[in-house]
Amino acid sequence: MACDSILSHEVVLPSGAIATASEDERPNVFKALKGAGSSNFGIATSFTLETIPLPNKDGLWIDYRTYSWDKVPALNKARTERMTSGVEEDVDFGGFDIFVHVGIYNMTLAITNHIHTSHLSISEYSDIFKQYGDIETLPDAASERIMPMSNITQEITALNPHGLRNTYATFTYKQIEPLEEEFIAIFEEGIEKIKGVAGIVAPVILQPIAKNTLKMMEKRGGNALGLRESDGPLVVYIVSFQWTDPADDELVTGVARDVVELSEAAAKAAGLWHRFKYINYAEDWQADSIYSG
Repeated sequence: MACDSILSHEVVLPSGAIATASEDERPNVFKALKGAGSSNFGIATSFTLETIPLPNKDGLWIDYRTYSWDKVPALNKARTERMTSGVEEDVDFGGFDIFVHVGIYNMTLAITNHIHTSHLSISEYSDIFKQYGDIETLPDAASERIMPMSNITQEITALNPHGLRNTYATFTYKQIEPLEEEFIAIFEEGIEKIKGVAGIVAPVILQPIAKNTLKMMEKRGGNALGLRESDGPLVVYIVSFQWTDPADDELVTGVARDVVELSEAAAKAAGLWHRFKYINYAEDWQADSIYSG
């Protein structure tokens, strides 16, 4: 979506020429820079961006909540409601759900991260997330704040500290509760194999792409990722496992790959798989499917 908000780029082309790429000037380069590849079409040296005024000068409404594992079925139901009826009524939200095993605590938890651009109150829950408000969190594990996007980014970055081993992998699917229940079962089986790994933090992240988001991605020359509004709503499935000891590389990367491939196979069997794979979340063994997607 950030790329779709760019009005024009100043770019150094492979020839060394400095050029402007926009919807009207060098439109092929402009579309390519929106995401159709891994940054080999030129070096962008500046951007002109469309901006959106925020209702609250102090920033965005953000909510973090942590739940015990028995709340997962209720969370899956709430996410489904949000992505069907809720999103039609409110287009100002974002966020993702995390299902994670934290080795140091020997606990498997569920976490929600919700952002809203126009909700102004930290004492009342935003309507689109009201389904979550009735689900009990762990003690002292819910917070609503209003803060600048830069601060939110720093908090998310802090969840991925330097110096750890890590593996990412991804696929995309069309949401339905029974399929996500199957994903959770596959994840639980995988976690049992790596619970004893030093420093293990093993999340599965579900990041929704609503139909109205896909529609917005079609502006200014079309969607460079091959996504259409009619494809949605979609969910990007991500594993992002972290650990400390290189001796555990083979075990953890193998389990992560198994979890992803089994879940992707389940999505295909249900007829809910989508070809798109977000390149920044993909692992090297997924390379062949990135550009075809």
